[in-house]
Amino acid sequence: MGGADRAMGKRGSFSEAVAAAATVESLAAAVQDMLRDRFAATTQRSRSSWLSTWPSFHQLVDERRGVVTPAFPLTVPRLYDIAALFKAGKYMSFENYAMRAKGEHVAQGGPGSEWTQELELARKQCVRSVGRGLGKARQSLPLDTMAVSALRLSDEPLVDGGPISPVDWAICGTFWMLREIEISAAKVEDVELLDDGYSAVWNLPTSKSDPRALGVRRRWDCVCHVPGLSGCCPVCAVRRQLDRVTERGDWDGRALGTVPLFPTAQGKEVTKHAAVSTINRLVEMTGRPITDGTGCMLYGGHSFRTGGAHLLARMGIHPMKLQKLGRWESALVIHYAGEALAEGLTQDLAGNRGTSVRQVDQSQSFRDFVQKVTDRLDALED
Repeated sequence: MGGADRAMGKRGSFSEAVAAAATVESLAAAVQDMLRDRFAATTQRSRSSWLSTWPSFHQLVDERRGVVTPAFPLTVPRLYDIAALFKAGKYMSFENYAMRAKGEHVAQGGPGSEWTQELELARKQCVRSVGRGLGKARQSLPLDTMAVSALRLSDEPLVDGGPISPVDWAICGTFWMLREIEISAAKVEDVELLDDGYSAVWNLPTSKSDPRALGVRRRWDCVCHVPGLSGCCPVCAVRRQLDRVTERGDWDGRALGTVPLFPTAQGKEVTKHAAVSTINRLVEMTGRPITDGTGCMLYGGHSFRTGGAHLLARMGIHPMKLQKLGRWESALVIHYAGEALAEGLTQDLAGNRGTSVRQVDQSQSFRDFVQKVTDRLDALED
């Protein structure tokens, strides 16, 4: 272990590093391993989407102008053309697309691949223009999983390319507070039943931007005995789903552990579009609208996370525990849980009767902390 690593208490193995450089082949493998992990596995699909959308808009511009040009390297006039389409489409995350395009421009190499001051100035101007007037980012409304579980649906997908057993899919997504991309990417080997099937552990990425992809383990015990949660148990949902994928058996020669936990009817991984479409279909089946008065979509890929935060907050789960369960590194859970944290105030007051002054002070201290975090979030949004 190097001196710096020892001083900082980090793990390090000089012998393993030497072994990686023992041959040209092993060094090449080490380089490929390093390049593969530059970005978290959960961001790969988003990065691919950002890069595929840019050339699509470039082609549209070519068709309108009657020319055929390569998408990269970028030019200032073409950057303005494409940014105009993003603005017309009201893309709120244009900066992500622009940064991905910048990275591809530089990675192309060769003549014209230098990122000049003129290009950077144009990129910044485009980001400001596309984002102007769009307001703050939309938060997906929470999915009412209790209403979904009461639907008693079959195991058939609700949309083309959607997940099998959509009700259990929604229950697991809500209780483990998963993004739609996380539950779609989850494999059978990522979950484990414990204690004769009365507990379930799910190996999850620490966050959507976790560069080390170390992951965390989150456990749920059976909640069938909890009042108000009958028929909506995450452990039972996992057990039923594992039985489904195990009983099928035929996965085109793939090991069972590598099969998606909630695959499509064809055994493939569910796409982001199909996952969101399934969420919207579930919402419609519970009798709720999926758009507001202006036609904007109300639900999305984070509806499991907001739904889990709302459900558990209403049931009295402490926000700090919700923060750990949802893998938030900040108190953003208060924003996700929304009005659910303000419910049950009468019960909170009743619960404080007969408590010591110290306990009441601690409660007030926590409320002050929540208020400070809320004020800070409001300031950041402004």
